[in-house]
Amino acid sequence: MRARRLTRRTGSGTGAGPASRRGRTTIAALAVAGLAACTALTGCGSDDGSDDKTDKAGGGKSSESPETPGAGADQSQVVQTAYEKTAEAETAKMRLVTKTSAGSKDVTVRGEGVIDFDDGASKLRLSGDGKQLEQRVVDGVLFQQPPKEERKQIPGGKQWIKVDLAKVAERNDRSGGDQISDPAASAQYTKAISDGKVKKLGSQELNGVRTTRYQVSIDVDKLAGPHKAEAAQLKKQFGRHLPMELWLDDDGRIRRQQMELTPKQGEMNAQRVTARTVIDFTDYGTDAEVEAPPRGQTADVTNKLTG
Repeated sequence: MRARRLTRRTGSGTGAGPASRRGRTTIAALAVAGLAACTALTGCGSDDGSDDKTDKAGGGKSSESPETPGAGADQSQVVQTAYEKTAEAETAKMRLVTKTSAGSKDVTVRGEGVIDFDDGASKLRLSGDGKQLEQRVVDGVLFQQPPKEERKQIPGGKQWIKVDLAKVAERNDRSGGDQISDPAASAQYTKAISDGKVKKLGSQELNGVRTTRYQVSIDVDKLAGPHKAEAAQLKKQFGRHLPMELWLDDDGRIRRQQMELTPKQGEMNAQRVTARTVIDFTDYGTDAEVEAPPRGQTADVTNKLTG
C-alpha cells in the first residue's frame, strides 16, 4: 500500500525545492543536534536511570553470513547507495535514542515519529527527564513546542517556535557557527562515506529483520560540499572523519545508524562530552502525516539565531 503523505505548506518556506533545502542543512544532522535536544529537555542533568536497551547497538542475534548485502559486491558501493534505496520507500517510522555524557553526568533523550524522505518532512516527540518536546519539519522550516512550563519564554505567548533551517545554514556557512538539525538529513550521511573505509562486521537480526552491520567513516569535506566554513567547524570539533555504523536490510535500506561523537579537547568547554545517537527506521511505506502548526501559534526566532 502506498504511503499516505500529508504535508501542509505554511507559505513561509524558502522557495527552494526539497533537495536544495536538504542540501543546505545536511551538515546539521541529528547526531549533532542530540546535544541541543539534551540541553532543551534536561539541562544536561542526571539521567533518569531508564534502561538503555534501545541504544545499545550490540543487541540482537549476530553471526557471520555470506547471504547478506555486500556478499559478492563492493561493500563501499553497498553502503554509499543505501540512502537512495532507503528513499525509494518514501516514508518510514523513526525511533532515536541520544545519550550525552558530560563529565559525571549522563542524559538520555528518546524520540519517536515519522519521516518523509521525499520532501524532508518529519515529526518527532522527544522525551527526557520527565519532559517532552514535539518537533516538526515542514518545507525546510523547523517547529518546536517546548515543555509546557517553558513556553512562557516564547515571544507573544505563542505555543511553538519556528526556525528557517536554510537561513540558519547560510549563516553557519558564513560564520562557522553552531548548527540546527533537520532529521531528514541524517540518512544522507551515507553519501559522504569515505571510499575504502568500510568494514563489514557481520549479520544481525534487528527489530525482527535480518541486517548486515557495517563500520564506516564519513568524510567531512565530502559531506559539506561547497560549504567550507561548516566543514572547517566540524573538522575543528571532531576531525576530518566521523565514525558511523550502519545496519542494512536485504534490500540495502538503512535499518539502523549509529554515531558516537566526542569533541576534541578544548571544544565544548574543557569538559569531555560524548554524544551517541542511534536511529532506527522501521515500517517503510507507513502513513506519514506532518502538518505545520497554526500560523497564529508560532513565533519566528530565526533572526535571533542568525543575527
